[in-house]
Amino acid sequence: ENNRLKSQVERVLQIASLTPGELHLKEERIDMQTLIEKCVDTLSLMAQEKGGMIAFQSDGKSSFVKGDRVHLTNVIFNLMDNAIKYTMHQPEISISLTHNDKWVMIEVEDNGIGIDDKNKKMIFDKFFRVHTGNRHDVKGFGLGLYYVKLIIEAHKGTVNVKSTIGKGTTFTLKIPKVS
Repeated sequence: ENNRLKSQVERVLQIASLTPGELHLKEERIDMQTLIEKCVDTLSLMAQEKGGMIAFQSDGKSSFVKGDRVHLTNVIFNLMDNAIKYTMHQPEISISLTHNDKWVMIEVEDNGIGIDDKNKKMIFDKFFRVHTGNRHDVKGFGLGLYYVKLIIEAHKGTVNVKSTIGKGTTFTLKIPKVS
């Protein structure tokens, strides 16, 4: 399952080289709690192999959005996968799902290496990769966070980041809620 999803993410990242106007979403009503639970189930083994864990918290209420299931799954998968890869310790990832009358909010928080202020401004740029010093084990093309932003904005949402070097990063996604 991990290999299948990783392959799927790699294919979607190739699509990420598209411009926003070229992106076509296959929209349906999606329960984000179910979608996130499936992502957590899939990636928990990867975190456990590094001695870590993924915790998921929800207010327990249905949080529906209108969106593209494949792309939204890949957004969550990408943020969690980055959280596992970019840590020097055992990965501790916390995902929370809340909502209000207008928005479904998803936070992905990690204990990773963090992102400095000068790079935070560029992490969503196409092909930008944060220099990680001597860490050569993390491969990529600098499309993952570009893709995250592209997809969330295509869903009329927002993505924000807070990070502290050596302490970790929190990505906050907001997607319009539907009944």
